[in-house]
Amino acid sequence: MFGVMIGISTVWRSKLIEDSKELLEALAPLPFSALELDYRISESVFKDIKQYLKKDWQVLSIHNYFPRPDSIPLAKASADMFLLSNPDKEERLLAIKATIRSIEIANDLEAYAVVIHLGRVEMENEFSKWKELYISGQLEKEKGFVDAKLKERKEKVQKYVDAALLSLDKLLPRAEKLGIKLGIENRYYFHEIPNYEEMKVILETFAGASLGYWHDVGHAEVLARLGICPHEKWLSTYGDYLLGTHIHDVKDLDDHLAPGQGTVNFDKIIPYLKKASVKIFEIHPKSTAQQIEAGFDYLKEKGLE
Repeated sequence: MFGVMIGISTVWRSKLIEDSKELLEALAPLPFSALELDYRISESVFKDIKQYLKKDWQVLSIHNYFPRPDSIPLAKASADMFLLSNPDKEERLLAIKATIRSIEIANDLEAYAVVIHLGRVEMENEFSKWKELYISGQLEKEKGFVDAKLKERKEKVQKYVDAALLSLDKLLPRAEKLGIKLGIENRYYFHEIPNYEEMKVILETFAGASLGYWHDVGHAEVLARLGICPHEKWLSTYGDYLLGTHIHDVKDLDDHLAPGQGTVNFDKIIPYLKKASVKIFEIHPKSTAQQIEAGFDYLKEKGLE
């Protein structure tokens, strides 16, 4: 059913429009016929939107946790609403239950994958300081600060990775039964899971299962700019596991821009991205429709297909 497909995430307008018909009408003029449904879409909007989805759109992927319960306000919507990495069993089971619902909805909509945030290490990430050092060009001079934060993460991470592995072990039988892939996304903040090394553990632990790597271009670029992991290293190492990608541009450390609006070197990464079965433009409202269309053309000219 699925060849190589390119789509747009509903996140471009789901923060601004809570009417199902208006949401799809806003997306319709863009050069896409396929979607990723994002976690900001509420239960009630999803109930209304289903009739239009199956008729007019192909749903390629769903971003966990989907849909947002009506009891949770839009301002508090989050892909980290629950944590699959939570060492507390009861809390972790809430995350597993919510993810299974996303998997079942993906199956109902004949989607390819559910995109998953695995969680984080509970610590002060002090990202505002990281950003300040990067913008001011002082990051290399403050290597002690960077090394200390990475050391703290390393000392604390194991129980969170173990919990995430337990969660995936519970989720994969359901995903495999329904024919849904679980895309494990690389993350924006350094304290989130998985980092580069932890991705290897996950992919090798569940080799052959209905699970793979979901490459977020902006997140990899930000970690590269902070000196944590080179962007291409993710793709060269995990390219054989690549299921899909979130495509967006980055200016300084500001991501989710339309391609061409930032400074990501797409020439270097497109040869890898072309191998992904699903390519989703995950653009936030700060980019215009015209910029998204121009970004689509920009990457097509560079060989994205």
